[in-house]
Amino acid sequence: MLAAVLGAAVVAAPLFRMSHFAWITPTHTLTHLDGIATGSLLAVGLHCIELSRRAWLAIAVAGILVGFCAAGTVAGGTAWLDTALSAGFGGMVLGAIASTGARNPVNAVLRRGPLAFLGKISYGMYMVHIMVFIYFGWFDQRMNAHGVVGRMAVVAFRLVASVAAASVLWYGLESRILRLKRYF
Repeated sequence: MLAAVLGAAVVAAPLFRMSHFAWITPTHTLTHLDGIATGSLLAVGLHCIELSRRAWLAIAVAGILVGFCAAGTVAGGTAWLDTALSAGFGGMVLGAIASTGARNPVNAVLRRGPLAFLGKISYGMYMVHIMVFIYFGWFDQRMNAHGVVGRMAVVAFRLVASVAAASVLWYGLESRILRLKRYF
């Protein structure tokens, strides 16, 4: 029954986005239930369905291909874009989970390097990214005149500034607070 409810949420979210209710903001949780439901469906499936690692990886690759191909073609610019992206990102998460513990290049990349670092500071990025976007809004204004290149520069600048701020928070505050856990 839970899988049916979650599947209904995946379908209902883009239909809700198409309704354009005036009382709901585009960032409201109800308009993005498809992403939450996709992640929940993955969790339910991994818990309840016994498949081989290879089968889960095949499902992951299918999710990545279908999701991102749909996002780049038929779903692009429609209410179904977020649903397609959640399928693609869900496939990526499933692939990461299915490859956990395996000795392969994908797992080696996920355990080390920039992805592991971003995972470590991710909560800080969540906490500061909007502040960074607002504080550096002047940069967005200046880059608007440069079209696509300007927008790409804005994304790169926002990413670098958010990572820098989150890193300062991690090393200056969060990691020090986490060391205190042993006392509680």
